[in-house]
Amino acid sequence: MTDAAKYVGRRTVVVTPDGAGGAQSMGESIVAELVAAGVEVHGVAGEHGGRPSGVASWNTCDLGSVEALDGALARIGAVVQHVFHCEPTTAAFGAVAFAARPLMPVGGSIVAVGSVEAGVDGFVHAHAGEFAGDQIRLVVAASDDALEAGALGLA
Repeated sequence: MTDAAKYVGRRTVVVTPDGAGGAQSMGESIVAELVAAGVEVHGVAGEHGGRPSGVASWNTCDLGSVEALDGALARIGAVVQHVFHCEPTTAAFGAVAFAARPLMPVGGSIVAVGSVEAGVDGFVHAHAGEFAGDQIRLVVAASDDALEAGALGLA
């Protein structure tokens, strides 16, 4: 079984920043792999992000605004089980994690993917225990390891 196949039956969100480049193509790669495996994927992108084929919903917003991220994730609604945030800033990762948390009543994972600011590692270490109480794992992973890292413990 591929790592992507482990997400079948689990609502998954992929967050990517604006514009072309590494983070956007990284997000597109994760989306493509999940969609090909039959996973229900929802996307959140910067205001100029384009919708990849096969996603269940696509929401654009200002990724620097907590209120905009709250709104985008609220439009997806519960239940979200996994979030992949591609090359997040510290502020954006924290905002996404706190906005996604109430939508994850059955636990799951929130993965910072790729090159991240040092503050993202700090956020993960500072809040891992708090999120673990809700059975949500906060993880930082290289792009090649993201699906495996988020799937830890999935059959």
